[in-house]
Amino acid sequence: MAPWRSWRSWQLLLTAAGRSEVARSGLIVAPPYNVMSWALLNRLYSRLSSALNRHSLADRERRGDFFNKQKGSAGELSAYRYLRQQGYKIVARNYRKRFGEVDLIGWDGDTLAFIEVKYRTSHERGRPEEAVHRGKQRQISRVAREYRSRNHLHDINYRFDIVSIEGIAGQEQVELLKGAFGDQRW
Repeated sequence: MAPWRSWRSWQLLLTAAGRSEVARSGLIVAPPYNVMSWALLNRLYSRLSSALNRHSLADRERRGDFFNKQKGSAGELSAYRYLRQQGYKIVARNYRKRFGEVDLIGWDGDTLAFIEVKYRTSHERGRPEEAVHRGKQRQISRVAREYRSRNHLHDINYRFDIVSIEGIAGQEQVELLKGAFGDQRW
């Protein structure tokens, strides 16, 4: 492989310090004729590096979203344990379809429960169960209909529950709201 074709060689060639380093090292400095001009390569390199810097800034902003997902997963695990203690038999976790998701699906005796878990560390954004608004209820109902259809569970009792978790990790208060909303077709 020619030295100018390796990524490190091109990276060195595209920076001012790299060009002098390449000249000192004795590597082939001139690219073959069918390769882009230096000016074009420099422009591409600067665009690429600025785009990477922009993405790293966006990633730093998204870290808050990552922590929310991590907190949500911890809340779902707490809810799972709590429901198991209450006698539920959980049959699915994070059941996803393209139009929505149900956090937990489980049997409470002879009733199939579709369970939404909401976790809040403070009342700054309201109580956890208040976050299950009409749109979210509609989404959960749609996923539940699909689940029952796919598993041939047409003539069964089912309901929609909400597990509301408040507080910080290790000191959370868990509340189960059975039949929190109905399966109405909006």
